[in-house]
Amino acid sequence: DGILLGIAYSASAGGIATLTGAIPNYFLAAESMVAQHISWLSWFAFGFPISLVTGALAYVMLYIRYVSRCNFPGISREVLEHEYEELLSEVGPVSRDEVIVGALQVLQILLLIARRWSIAMWFTSPFGEELVNDATLALVP
Repeated sequence: DGILLGIAYSASAGGIATLTGAIPNYFLAAESMVAQHISWLSWFAFGFPISLVTGALAYVMLYIRYVSRCNFPGISREVLEHEYEELLSEVGPVSRDEVIVGALQVLQILLLIARRWSIAMWFTSPFGEELVNDATLALVP
């Protein structure tokens, strides 16, 4: 019960943070009245604080509702540390592919932030319209 609520709350809080986080955000950004005024960075500046507050409130609510009143007999710090070490040994070290995926994700975020200053000026139509937008960069990797 608590896990499902946590997943739902985190998906809602995370979807608010970025323009590419949820489909309704795309619909808003595609409206002709706001399309030229909303960028990934401006949405992030608006949505990230809301996402942080929403996530923190959801955590507090779920903690109070499900965790604070629970008593877990037999689970000590040593048991949890042993379980953690066992899970780490199963996962192993970071692979080359994981590093590449992480680097591509960081590159994508940097491109989304700097699109208006770095990329958009190089890719424009003869009529001055930008040919590269946030949706284009979201599909790059």
